[in-house]
Amino acid sequence: MKAYYVLCVISVFIFGFSVLSDEIRQGAQQAPSQNPVPEVQAPESGIEALEKQQEEASLKKSSFVQFALFSPVQVFSKRYSINGWRMNLFYSENQSVNGLDIAACGLSSSKDFNGLQLGLGGWAREVNGVQILAFSGAARHFNGFQLAVLDVPDQETRSFNGARIDCLAMPSEIKSMRGFLIAGIFSVCEDMAGFQFSYASVNDKTNGVQCSATFNQSDELNGLQIGIFNYTDSLSGAQIGLINFAPDNWLPISIGINAGF
Repeated sequence: MKAYYVLCVISVFIFGFSVLSDEIRQGAQQAPSQNPVPEVQAPESGIEALEKQQEEASLKKSSFVQFALFSPVQVFSKRYSINGWRMNLFYSENQSVNGLDIAACGLSSSKDFNGLQLGLGGWAREVNGVQILAFSGAARHFNGFQLAVLDVPDQETRSFNGARIDCLAMPSEIKSMRGFLIAGIFSVCEDMAGFQFSYASVNDKTNGVQCSATFNQSDELNGLQIGIFNYTDSLSGAQIGLINFAPDNWLPISIGINAGF
């Protein structure tokens, strides 16, 4: 019971400090000695260009450190970028994070992330660095290494360059994968280049090795398929499995091994 009261007092303190600090900063920005931040106008190029302009304006608000219980009960509001260290107990949200991000018992969210992220889960539009999480969401663009026990996809990944390991779940659909992918259950890629292993996998195009415990499918294969059942429409390489299907190949069905060039 005492711990509950202590947590409530800390929450009120952080929330009050956040509101007070925002009011002080807004007052300073309205002072005659400083130029006000210009309003962001939407360009004709669309929503993504507008988001970019808004982010450039928000980068003027930054902090070295961030502490949060749950957003908005955090020292600096979600409009701030963190360049250094962010730590939260349940949930935190910021424009961007560059550095170390630790979610002790909760989730972290930002539009862009660069650095090392540890915790239960994390979401970002673009990630450059390392994520080690209990469960992960999806990033539009990822460059680096990701390790997650569970994957909770909420949008497709447009590009992933590096290594990704999802131990007990299927990852979100990946449009362009370059590197190393392991999925505990199922993996789907539009364009895969590298090494892929999962319980079952389906690709539009594969350049490299597609390996599964059961079934592989790739509309276009340039490389190697290894599984119990393998299927491709266009074979330039080899298939190794119990039964191999390649309808357009000189040998459309084979047992054990098939090859085409």
